[in-house]
This record gives sequence, structure tokens and C-alpha cells, in this order.
Amino acid sequence: MSRIQTWNGAKADLRDKLVNLLNKHRYIEFQGAPEKYHMPHVGQSILYDVPMYRQGHLKKYRGKRVRIVCVGSGRFKRTYMAGAVGKTPSELIIKTLAQSYTFPPYASECEVIFKTPRFRVIKLRKSLNYGKNLRISKKQWPMILIDGHDSLPCGLLKHDTEGHVVYARCDPEYILGAKDNMNEAIKSPNRMYKKMIHKPKSI
Repeated sequence: MSRIQTWNGAKADLRDKLVNLLNKHRYIEFQGAPEKYHMPHVGQSILYDVPMYRQGHLKKYRGKRVRIVCVGSGRFKRTYMAGAVGKTPSELIIKTLAQSYTFPPYASECEVIFKTPRFRVIKLRKSLNYGKNLRISKKQWPMILIDGHDSLPCGLLKHDTEGHVVYARCDPEYILGAKDNMNEAIKSPNRMYKKMIHKPKSI
């Protein structure tokens, strides 16, 4: 198919024959972004060893080697078909996705209210040096959410009068003093604050 440079009847017939052949071999069909699968053109294919943590369309092929074929094009997505061609060699099996998260130094010097491998909620301390001029009021927003992916604060938290947690997703540049306009910095849609359903003990 790659020899035919333009889309015409002959190429469409080849694509139909290819789809019929893949269906006979019980290939699955799904859509995806071409930049993710590195196959923007109809007829292209790759071999892929599916890792053990894989989710989505290829989850059923964990630990197997599959062929992924591009069989359809669209404006933003492509149609792909995939099927197993064998098992992934044991030395090539990837069991877990390695993630490396880092946090700013002040995160370890504050009280950690809640944490996951990627996120931490910390309680601000008045006497602590945060490296830059922290624009937020510690009385109004006593807690901040830090994303370990970027090692930056990404949200403000507090308890309202009813004991619920109020969360405002905020531009890190505002929290660290690089932006002046709070209304432009807040990323929460429609409202400045977003009430969470958590009980007070959650944070």
C-alpha cells in the first residue's frame, strides 16, 4: 500500500482486503492518536510488546507481542487493528511503569496531611522559607497541593464553615509569586473554588 502515493480505488481495495484478513485472525479494532502509536498512514504496522501494566484496548494482550496496523484515517485520530503474534520474551517483559517524582525541599519540612506517590498536601508554616515570595495568605489557604511530576504547587486547600474541603486548582506561577492576577491564575472552571465531597478527616 505504501507504493501508492495517493488515495484511490486501488488503495481502498487493498485496505478492505487487509481489514478482512485481520478480522479472520480476530484482530481487535480501536481508535487512537497517531502521535501515540507513531503510525499516521493507512497500511503502516508495528510490533509491540505489551507491558503488564497496560490499560485500555490492549489490556487483554498483556505479556504478549502484538502487531498493530493502521487501517483508517481521520482528522485527529486513526483506526487501528491489533492482534497477538506470540509471547513477549521473558527478558523483555515490563511489569511496572517506573515513575520518578520529586518534591521541593520545603515539602519535607512541613506537616504532610495527605500523600500519594505523586501528590502531597502540606500544611504551611509561617517561619519556613519557601524559596520565593509566597503570595497566598496562610490564614485563608493553610494547605497547598504539590504535584511531584513538576515539583510545583498546583492547588490551594482549606476547610469551609461546614467542615468540607474547598479546593482551588491554581497556576503554580501565582502561588510562587510570578503572576499578579488571581482571577487569571485560577484554573477551576466557572468558579474560583471547587467544593470536594470529602469529609474533614480526608485531609
